[in-house]
Amino acid sequence: EQADRQTDTDESRRRKRKGLKEHTTKMGDVPGEGAMDGPASASASGGGKVEGIDGLAYNGGEESLASYDLSQRMCPYWDIHMIFPLISFLEELELYPPEHLARVKIQLLEKTDMMDYLEEVAAEQGIEKKSEWDVRRDEVFQHLEEYEAETAGFVESLSKYNLDRQQQDRDDDGSPSGRTSVAELHNKYKDTENFREFPLDADERLLKYAKVLFKTGNYMNAAYHLSIYLEGVCELTVEGAHFDKRLNCLWGTLASCILNSVQAQQDLNEMIEEAGGMNGYQLDENHPLRTYGPEQSATRILEIDSLLEQPTTKLGKREARLQRAWLLHWTIWPLFLFFLNPSFMDTQRPEDRSQLNDKKNRLLDFFFHEKNLVTTQLLCPHLFRYYAVCIILLKRRKELQSVLQGISQVCHKISDPFTSLLCAVFNDLDFDMARYHLQRCNEAARVDYFLQPFRSALEEASRLTIFETYCSIHSAIDLEVIAQKLNMRSEEAERWIVNLIRTAKLDAKIDSEKNRVVISAQIPDVYQQVVEKTKQLMIKSQYLVRLKAREDRDRADRD
Repeated sequence: EQADRQTDTDESRRRKRKGLKEHTTKMGDVPGEGAMDGPASASASGGGKVEGIDGLAYNGGEESLASYDLSQRMCPYWDIHMIFPLISFLEELELYPPEHLARVKIQLLEKTDMMDYLEEVAAEQGIEKKSEWDVRRDEVFQHLEEYEAETAGFVESLSKYNLDRQQQDRDDDGSPSGRTSVAELHNKYKDTENFREFPLDADERLLKYAKVLFKTGNYMNAAYHLSIYLEGVCELTVEGAHFDKRLNCLWGTLASCILNSVQAQQDLNEMIEEAGGMNGYQLDENHPLRTYGPEQSATRILEIDSLLEQPTTKLGKREARLQRAWLLHWTIWPLFLFFLNPSFMDTQRPEDRSQLNDKKNRLLDFFFHEKNLVTTQLLCPHLFRYYAVCIILLKRRKELQSVLQGISQVCHKISDPFTSLLCAVFNDLDFDMARYHLQRCNEAARVDYFLQPFRSALEEASRLTIFETYCSIHSAIDLEVIAQKLNMRSEEAERWIVNLIRTAKLDAKIDSEKNRVVISAQIPDVYQQVVEKTKQLMIKSQYLVRLKAREDRDRADRD
C-alpha cells in the first residue's frame, strides 16, 4: 500500500506491484465451493469476500484479547466451510457481540447448501424463513439423486477396468497399459452382465456430485468420491490427465478431509465427555478420523506441494506463490489440531503412532522449508506466530535462525507475543521483556483456535525456553532472580527446577545454602553440529536446483 501511494517514475514496476496486490485480494476472497475448484478460481466460483469477518467490533472490555485474534487475517485464505468451526469458537470466547457473529454465520451459510443449518441459525436469531430456501433444498436433493444415479455405473466400470488392467499386466509381465477414455470404457463394458448405463461426461458429473456433497456438509462422502476421481479417473482415463483437474481435485479432497476430521473430533470429544473420560479408548479402523482424517490431510498437502514443484507446472511464479500461501494456511489445521495435540495422539493404537509421527515430521519439514518461509514473509507474515510456536513447543532449533531472520524482516508489519518472545530470548537476550511477552503469550493462546487445546503445555515450553537460554549464559543463578524471570513464586520455581533435574531436562544442581542453581558446563557435540550443517546445505542445494530449473523453463517459454 505504501509503495502504491508513492510517486514512482517506473510505471511498469508500479503496475506490477499493483497487480500483485489486486491478485492477492482476489486469492484472498473466500469461495463458496472454491475448495472444489482450487484457490485460483476463488472469484469465479460464486464466492466473494466474507462480509463482516473483517469488520467485527470488539465486545466491551475484551479489546486487548481480541487484538491477539488472527481470524480476520486468516479467514480470507480458507474455504467458507472452514470458517464455521472458528465462529463457534469465537462465540464461546464472547470476544465479539453474538449478534454480529450470527449475522456473519448466516451470510456465509447462504453461500452453501447446508439449508437445515441455515434455518436453525436463522430461527435462533428470530429471522423469518425465506421461501427460496425450500426451493434450493429441493434443487439440492434433485441434483444429489441425479448425480448418484449417473455416476454409479461409471464408478463400477472404472473399478472393473482397473482390475482387468492389473490382471493383464500380471499375465503379460509388462508395463501398465495406457489410458482409456470414458467413451471407450462405456463401449468396453456395455454388453457385459449387470452393466449400469452412464453418460459420456460421467467424469465431470462425478466432480459435480462431490461438489454438491461438499456444499451440503457431507465431507466424508465428498472425500470418498474425490478419492475415486484422483485414484481412478486421473490415473486411468484421458479426461483425467490434466494438471488443473488434478490440482483442483487435490484441494477439494484436502478441504473434505480437514472438515471431516474436525467434525469427527467434535463427536469424539462429546462421546468422551459423556463417558466421563477416555478410559483407554482407541480409534478403530473404520472411524472417520482414520479413513479421511489428519493422516490423509497431510498426504494431500504433500501431494499439492509436489505438484506445485513439478517442472511441467503451468502456473506462473506469482500464482504458484499464492497457491503456496493458501496451502500453508490449510496446513495449520491438521498440524496443530491433531498432530501436535496430545489428546488426539492418545486415541491412536500403538502400532499406528509411529506412522503418524513420521507423517507429522514430514509435515513439519514441509512447513519449515525455505520456500515456505519466503512465502510467509512476503504474503502472510501473521503465520510466523505458528512457526514460533513450533520452535518453542518442539525445540526445532535448527530452523531457529531462518525463522528469526524472517521475523526481523516483517517486524514492522506484525506484533505478536510469540514472535516477540523468540526475538527477546534469542536475539536480544532481554529476559525482562521475555517475561512480559510470556504473559501475553498465554493470553494469545487463549483466543487462538489452534493453540487453545495445548495452552498449558505451551506455557510450560515457553518457560523452559527462557530458562534454558538464561542458563546457557550463566554458571550460577539466584533462585529469586529466575523466579522473577519466569513469573513464578520462589517456591514454585524451585520445585519446577527440581522436576527438570529429575526428568533429565536440565544438567544442574541446587545449592540450598546460597539459594541458587549451579549449571554444569555443557560441551557442544561437534559431530551433531556437522550433521545439522550438512542437512541444511543439502536442502538449500536442492532448492537452488529446482529454482534454476524453473527459471530455465520460464526463459524457454518466453523465447
